[in-house]
Amino acid sequence: MFNQKMSNYPGGFTNGVLVRGMPVHQMHPGRVFWVSNAAAAQLAGQRTGSDGNDGSFNAPFSTIDYAVGRCTASRGDIIMVKPGYTQTISAAAGIVLDVAGIAIIGLGVGSLRPTITLDTATTASITVTAANISVQNMMFVANFADVATCFDVGAAADFTVEYCEFRDTSSILNF
Repeated sequence: MFNQKMSNYPGGFTNGVLVRGMPVHQMHPGRVFWVSNAAAAQLAGQRTGSDGNDGSFNAPFSTIDYAVGRCTASRGDIIMVKPGYTQTISAAAGIVLDVAGIAIIGLGVGSLRPTITLDTATTASITVTAANISVQNMMFVANFADVATCFDVGAAADFTVEYCEFRDTSSILNF
């Protein structure tokens, strides 16, 4: 059984928690999983991101989709995505957010924020099929003519996107 000390403050944080200025809205006793595929963001002693790792800060997963699959529905799990993370989505459902009640939080500022690029097809997208998911502090880039949608939400209730940026690579490669 996984045993993780949640905090040194048993009374919690009455004013919430900020991570590098980003509010962490999930106030449930969930697990925290780390994701990174950016070698430049590694500190000494840390392992390169791999989906064979344990998802800890020092041994992160390499993909968001794999981290989502390790989460438990409605437990309040958080996926922390390290600065410099990049991923390219070239088809519909390139990432599937199918576990309810999770938060995906990107770390970093400006161009160092985790970046998801949609290219190769107008249907390239992130599919959201579960309720109560939030995505924070990420950058999404359209690199194909007329990408139809970034997030295909369908009937998923209470999906939020906060502090994210959406960019086009040119006037003809756009959302």
